[in-house]
Amino acid sequence: MRVPLQNELGALAQIIVAVLGIAITVVSIVVQLAATRYTPRIADMFFRDKTNLAIIGFFVVACLNAVLGHALGLQQLRTARYQLS
Repeated sequence: MRVPLQNELGALAQIIVAVLGIAITVVSIVVQLAATRYTPRIADMFFRDKTNLAIIGFFVVACLNAVLGHALGLQQLRTARYQLS
């Protein structure tokens, strides 16, 4: 029962990391293009906005939570298997 759950958590962690990577890439390209076209201060304005920082922080925390949760779950699963043998 726990092995399929660990597989699903691993897949969820991979999806969250992939979405985070794509989001950071797209946002950095858009900010760079806007800074080139309008003013270089756009990057400063982007990082000073609390909403943008909150969303980026949420993605990072969700990514760390999924990866660490998967790693700790695998460690507990290995410990349980070792104790059974």
